[in-house]
Amino acid sequence: GRLPWASEVFNGQAPDVPNMIMLQHAATPAQKQRWLEPLLEGRIRSAFGMTEPDVASSDAPNIPKSLRRDGGEWVVNGRKWYITGGAHPDSAFVIVMGVSRPEASRTGRHSCVIVPMETSGLKVVRELRFLGWEDSIAPIAELEFRDVRVPLENLLGEEGEGFAAAPVRLGPARLPHGLRA
Repeated sequence: GRLPWASEVFNGQAPDVPNMIMLQHAATPAQKQRWLEPLLEGRIRSAFGMTEPDVASSDAPNIPKSLRRDGGEWVVNGRKWYITGGAHPDSAFVIVMGVSRPEASRTGRHSCVIVPMETSGLKVVRELRFLGWEDSIAPIAELEFRDVRVPLENLLGEEGEGFAAAPVRLGPARLPHGLRA
């Protein structure tokens, strides 16, 4: 755990392991085949997009980023930053948390969608450092979403359950950090 690259040798790096847990918990069989299996095999990498620059994202219900339905697609708009793995060249997708039900209760507004990194309108704005740390295993990024469109079947879990689904991955994400330290 003292070597920054050690977790990658065993495919146990953040954010991939927590994303594997979230996909195992909430993904459809088709999503598991397309995203979870290659992630488990170490053929692709991933990211999780929750934190936003304009709000206190440590209080997750504050996240205002828009997810809206338009016909058979989700349309994603907004910015995310300090996204672990977002700048990795092998990152194939980002799980994005955003507001899909603005009229719902504070903890029932958010949903999560899987957005392939090559989707039109998704831009890696820049690579970021965290407390001076430049992460070569899961490079941290600022991401911009401008009318990013993904099929409705990219919804992870049920609409409005994103706030409940995110802790499924966040708990196991924190434990390995402590163990490595």
